[in-house]
Amino acid sequence: MIMMKLMLIALGAYPLYQDELAAFVCNTNQPGCSSMCFDAFTAVSQVRFWLFEFLSVLLPFSVFIICILHNVVNEVVDVYALPCTYCKQIKASIGLRVTEATFSDPTKSKVTCGAHELAIPDFSRAYFVQLVMRIIIEIGFAISSYHLFGFFVEKFYNCTEEICPSNITCFVPRTTEKSAMMILLWAVSTFSIFLGILDLIMVVKDFRDKLFVTSKAKICRTRQRGGGSRDLFNFDDTEDPTSIPMTRYRKERHCEKEFEF
Repeated sequence: MIMMKLMLIALGAYPLYQDELAAFVCNTNQPGCSSMCFDAFTAVSQVRFWLFEFLSVLLPFSVFIICILHNVVNEVVDVYALPCTYCKQIKASIGLRVTEATFSDPTKSKVTCGAHELAIPDFSRAYFVQLVMRIIIEIGFAISSYHLFGFFVEKFYNCTEEICPSNITCFVPRTTEKSAMMILLWAVSTFSIFLGILDLIMVVKDFRDKLFVTSKAKICRTRQRGGGSRDLFNFDDTEDPTSIPMTRYRKERHCEKEFEF
């Protein structure tokens, strides 16, 4: 949606608004009156406002991408720099020069470094933060756009500047096209906010499920450490197997099932 908005601004809005001052005509010959009325009519350029909105909305996502790249590159470099046989094989396979290094610490001279088991970092919290920031920015710009421009472009503008005579009427060019462009951008912004809120709900739901699974695993480990589960294949020879409570055995053995809905 962000790229779609950029295409609309670059290919649709900019050609539509680039000659706005020349086409803005007022029914007066007073020098400078038309320019003053145009400044009063467009206190903020709509195209510049939309471009600033695009850059502001793109900023949290850009910071998130940079954060991902920074962390992933650091993880890969930390593993790749280890003096191990596995990493040397990788370097040789891609044509890099392999140098031997001697370490006094025997723990550093490992046979394998586990680069093939590199853990994927969890960026769900960073994604949640950038998503919230992006939604707040989009809603803030939507409110500002409504107060500055509204939903439609008026065909006439009654100018009341001091240097102009009274009852000056100015004619706004291409009002139909501009109104259509504004409605289209409003629709794109609304749909983008809707998708962001929907994505936020999914992220919160996924984060809640992860917390639930983690707490469930902790409870299961606590129960297994505290009471110890009864194993049907590890009982005392003097104990009667029929005396083992099967229902209790199943609950202790599969405590995760108690949390299923």
